Amino acid sequence: MGLEAELQELADRVRAFDALVAERLEDLALATGPGGDAGSWCGMDVFRAIDPVGTVKVLLNAPLANERLASLERWRNALALAPLILTWLGLTVAATGYQAAIHADASLLTQPFLLLWQEGFLGHMPRLLAPLAVLTFSHVALLDVALLSAMLLITWKIHGELNVAGSKRAAQAQALEAKLQHACWRAALALNERASPLVVVARFREASDALLDELYAERARIDQIRDDRERELADLHSFAGALKQGAADLLRSGGEVRATVDTLLQVSAALDDRLAVLTKQQSQLETGIAAAGKDIANAGLLQQEACNQLDGAARLLTDTADASVAATSALGDVLAQLRLEVAELRQQWSALSVSSRVPAALPR
Repeated sequence: MGLEAELQELADRVRAFDALVAERLEDLALATGPGGDAGSWCGMDVFRAIDPVGTVKVLLNAPLANERLASLERWRNALALAPLILTWLGLTVAATGYQAAIHADASLLTQPFLLLWQEGFLGHMPRLLAPLAVLTFSHVALLDVALLSAMLLITWKIHGELNVAGSKRAAQAQALEAKLQHACWRAALALNERASPLVVVARFREASDALLDELYAERARIDQIRDDRERELADLHSFAGALKQGAADLLRSGGEVRATVDTLLQVSAALDDRLAVLTKQQSQLETGIAAAGKDIANAGLLQQEACNQLDGAARLLTDTADASVAATSALGDVLAQLRLEVAELRQQWSALSVSSRVPAALPR
């Protein structure tokens, strides 16, 4: 078992009857354990600090925590007074009965007191004490013997168990003292080893070597971090140059876009003016188309009327064709001329109809 575990186990055992020694043992276990600080125990006498002999004496003098023995001791103490109380109670009853018997029969003065007590004073006991008439001399003596015997048995039992418990405690105290002595000896050796100059120098050298190794490792890590930061800074400068060039290009593009926007605004203004002119022209064209439509409608009516008239004339000419051949030839020229004029009118009518449909298809 390791020294630290042994000291901790002893501290747990001692804490039940001496908390201060248990605290010192726990502190000693921490000081002698791995990585513990033994500086507070250097130069101190471990045996005097722990005091195994005194600790064992405290254990031997500690009261036994035994409820059964405590109950037996209470009964024994109570029984120690019971024979005395019973005897004096019997004497009180006997004196009262003897007085009553003498008053009732003076001839009983010749009888011995103990004999009258044993015989119950021949029935001359006062009424209030009649139930206690059974406490005759022999009964009181027998009860006293029984009580004393019971007290003797209880005392024998208590002493027997106390002796056994004391023997066990003495054995435990002896074993505890031996363990405390051995643990103190091991702790003193461990503290002396830690406090030895050679050990201190060796530990200091180990600590310094470990510290130097950590410093070298830390320096290498710092150099690596510095190189990484320099590379990051160079990349950042490159990125800043590219960002600056991009910003210049963006500004130049912004100027071009602004010029383009201004041109588009000018074109838009010109288009708005042109659109206003076209709108005005369209209004005028719509007005002219409306007027032309009215003229075409009137011309259609006139053409219809002329067609009706021509048809009537044609029928008239046809009716009169048979009657006048000579007139037919003369009128043939006139009729041909009229037909030419009708064809021209129809062509004009068709042209006017097409021109009236074309403006209506234009967007407004």
